[in-house]
Amino acid sequence: AEDAMSGFSSRGPNGDSTFLKPDIVAPGSDIFAAFPDNALGSLSGTSMASPHVAGAAALLLDARGNLNADQLKSILMTSSDSGVRDTDRVTPASPFDRGAGRLNVEKAADTFVVVDKPSFASNACAIGCSFSRIITNTGSSSVSFTIDYNFDDPNMRVEADATTFTLAPGASRSIDFDFDTRFTSTGWNFGEVLFNTSASSHPTMRMPVALLVENSDDDAILSVVQAGNEPI
Repeated sequence: AEDAMSGFSSRGPNGDSTFLKPDIVAPGSDIFAAFPDNALGSLSGTSMASPHVAGAAALLLDARGNLNADQLKSILMTSSDSGVRDTDRVTPASPFDRGAGRLNVEKAADTFVVVDKPSFASNACAIGCSFSRIITNTGSSSVSFTIDYNFDDPNMRVEADATTFTLAPGASRSIDFDFDTRFTSTGWNFGEVLFNTSASSHPTMRMPVALLVENSDDDAILSVVQAGNEPI
């Protein structure tokens, strides 16, 4: 089946766009569902998609009963597939459409590293914005990651205080991210932060990014002019 958004799916930005919604998407169109009087039929709606996510969470809890709600959310989001198309089945869906991506239960079952906040969002990123994330290994084996990025606008720049890291079982560490938006287009900018690993025991982790880049009217902030590819 093709991963494409349904026309009825709720979209972002959230009323409070300092955090990202939706978190994730799941199958919700033409779902074989139960009807009254022991009948079966096809239904569509978010009430069809949400049971997929709830069921995935239940499966994870059955396998790892020590996971809390935030850890479940992180696992489901970071293991999702971000290659979702919009309703035209051509245009890539943005994080305001698909959140982190389409639920992938198989990858979620193999994911044991969690992030305290598995997305990046800001509605005030005039020149740049910073985030700190805490990553924890809830599994029984060490895993190493390399941090990478994927943005719609190639002029987006990011610096993290680590480019690679290793987490032992039960270990946690904080990573700071500084997004430089001086040369990106104004408006909402989208992308994702990737934790790549060569280990077959853990999937790549994906975290969606949504940053609102606007010109500032604050005279205390120095404007930057660009000539060619070089700032002045």
